[in-house]
Amino acid sequence: YPRVFWRKSARTRNIDTFSIKTVWPNLGRVDAAYEFSGRDIVYLFKGQQYWAASGFNMLWGYPRPITNFGFPSTVKKIDAAMFLKDERKVIFFVQDKYWSFDHHKNKMDSKSPKKIKDGFPGMGTHVGAAFQNIDYLYFSNGANQAEYSRSRRLVLRNIANYRWLNCD
Repeated sequence: YPRVFWRKSARTRNIDTFSIKTVWPNLGRVDAAYEFSGRDIVYLFKGQQYWAASGFNMLWGYPRPITNFGFPSTVKKIDAAMFLKDERKVIFFVQDKYWSFDHHKNKMDSKSPKKIKDGFPGMGTHVGAAFQNIDYLYFSNGANQAEYSRSRRLVLRNIANYRWLNCD
C-alpha cells in the first residue's frame, strides 16, 4: 500500500490525501507524525530522527535526533504522536508507554513516561496512530479505532478506521 497523509485545508473543510513518496521522496516510511496547530508545522518521526515541514517544504536543519525532545537514547522509535491544541502538548506513544512534551516549556514533562493503560483506561497497551478531533481522542491499532473521552476517561465506542475516509 502507498504511504499517504491527510491534510485539512485551513480555508475549507476539505481533507486531501497526499502520497508521502510524492511530496517528500527522500523521506521513506514514517513511524509517526503530528501537526503543530497554529504554526502550520508538521513533525515527522522515523526511527531516532525527526523532520519538520511547513506546507510541503522540509525545513532547513533536519533531520534532528529525537533526544532533542527529551527522549532517552533507549527509545528507538515513536509509535504514534498526537498534538493537544488547548494544552499545546504532544503525547508520544512508545511501546506500552506514553510521554508528554510541553511545547510551551519546550521540554518533556517530568512525570514521563507513564503506562498507556494507566493514563488512558480501556485503551490497552499499544497505540499505532492517534489524533484529537474536537473534545475526543482517537486511538488506532491495526484496523480498529477507539473514540476516547478525556473528561470521562473512558472509551466511548470502537469503530473501524476506514469510517473517517467515507468508505462505509
